[in-house]
Amino acid sequence: MRPLHRKLVRTAADLMVAFREPRTKLPAPSVDHWEERRGIHAFTTGAVWGGLSAACAFAGAFGQHGLAARYRTAAAEIREAALAHLWDAGRGRFVRTVTVLPDATIVKDPTLDISLAGVWLFGMVERADERVVATMRAIEERLWVPTAIGGLARYENDWY
Repeated sequence: MRPLHRKLVRTAADLMVAFREPRTKLPAPSVDHWEERRGIHAFTTGAVWGGLSAACAFAGAFGQHGLAARYRTAAAEIREAALAHLWDAGRGRFVRTVTVLPDATIVKDPTLDISLAGVWLFGMVERADERVVATMRAIEERLWVPTAIGGLARYENDWY
């Protein structure tokens, strides 16, 4: 892995550290994984946190302690920002997307979306955390397809 570390891990991690929305410290806006909307998404935030945490572990294993600290700090900032901006206390669950307007106003998209699982799938928030449990319970209640086949819809009012 050492020969590939710089090209694969470090290049990606350095981009994730730099490609962030400056006011929130969350990952910068991107297109969601459904390729339907632009914003700062809970799933992407969890994935970036996971990537930076893994990069931190690689850097530490290779004795690159300065890089490990850089990635650890960025991951911690992203987690803190996610809990501040993607958690909606009024709704008692995470929101799928936030948009930062030019005047720094943060607009939350509360649409329930199975992609909200990204906040715990990558380890950013423990799956037993009451916020995760409440979010996943809301997803189960609102997105479960009540047919013999079952399954989950992608998100509320999905046009697909």
